[in-house]
Amino acid sequence: MLSVALIASDPLYASWLADVLGEDCELHWLRPDDPEDPALVQLQRLEPPDAVLVEPNATLIRDVANAGVALVAAVSMDSPGDNAITLIRSGAADLFVMGRDDGEIRSRLDTLLRARLQQALPNEPGSGRRQADLTLLLGPGGHGDLSFCAVHLALALLQEVAPGERVLLLDLALPCGSALVHLDMSQSYSLLDAVNDTYRCDANLIDSAFARHGSDGLYLLTLPEDQIGPPPVGEVELAALLPVLREHFRHIVLCSGPHWPASVSTALLREATHAALVSDGGIVSSRATRAFLQALRQEDVALSGLGLICDSARGVQALDAPNLARLLELPLWEDLRGSPQMRAKAVNRGEPLFQVAPRDATARSLQSLALRLHRGVAPQQEAPAQGFWGRLIGA
Repeated sequence: MLSVALIASDPLYASWLADVLGEDCELHWLRPDDPEDPALVQLQRLEPPDAVLVEPNATLIRDVANAGVALVAAVSMDSPGDNAITLIRSGAADLFVMGRDDGEIRSRLDTLLRARLQQALPNEPGSGRRQADLTLLLGPGGHGDLSFCAVHLALALLQEVAPGERVLLLDLALPCGSALVHLDMSQSYSLLDAVNDTYRCDANLIDSAFARHGSDGLYLLTLPEDQIGPPPVGEVELAALLPVLREHFRHIVLCSGPHWPASVSTALLREATHAALVSDGGIVSSRATRAFLQALRQEDVALSGLGLICDSARGVQALDAPNLARLLELPLWEDLRGSPQMRAKAVNRGEPLFQVAPRDATARSLQSLALRLHRGVAPQQEAPAQGFWGRLIGA
């Protein structure tokens, strides 16, 4: 028998749910408006129910969801409109509207409960459940170039996955929200929101809240574009969020830089399936990249799989890609030697380079890299010997 707790002030909810859930459902009606007997205290006196249905009150839904006692869903007499996303963000796994969803509530609850049970099961070998591959791009950035590279690698990976599989781009680079600019998008739900919703993040929240590009299957989470100063998130929060997200995507591309504490970068490196530094061959960027790399090498994290993507298309080269790889003592993954003019055109339009200039060398290089990453083929190329320019910038 299904056991459901209802938290609502109006008795109409109780009579409605008693009718639509059927005789094989044990319904407990709890009133939230008794200051001497709060709803959560009433809930604790019950045998743990299978689900808790709550009136459209975001604070109350959040409190019940944080208690973690059961599946939580919202019920409403009328369509909540724009308030629906607030209820989902607060922790509601679904929203049932009186008169609209009467014939579906029981079956949808059963589906949610089965999914909850499946998520609680260990990820056994051979179970068919695959964690997303996480490709980490690190670099000094600061001009949106790191995000540009991450955006296009994510789009290229999307072309490699099977129908129905999805790709997520996590943009932690500077300037904040650059990935949104490159794709002419906006977001109402940021990475900081996702961190707060870590333990309520499921397919429903992803589909309803995450920004989604017109390309079927590409989702984005970035820092808020108006974020000033260090974000209120660290390695503990990110390490908790990433495994949850990896349950729902085939690939995750994450870009970040030295503006985060070293502990964040090392935590991301430990999580990554593949990792690369992205730098151009200019003297300033090369020095900054080298300092960042030296800081990483002082941490207790393996860097043997770290590669280099040389962003030659920025047109500020003092070192060519092979010599930059030699200077940094990293294997060269790709040399992005496309046209700076075509890149600027794509950025200004807010359109992918794959649309603006599909035959551009940068576009082809990232497509080639995406194919190798998706197939699990070693992406690196050999790094030749260092030359004069490497000695010039301090090798």
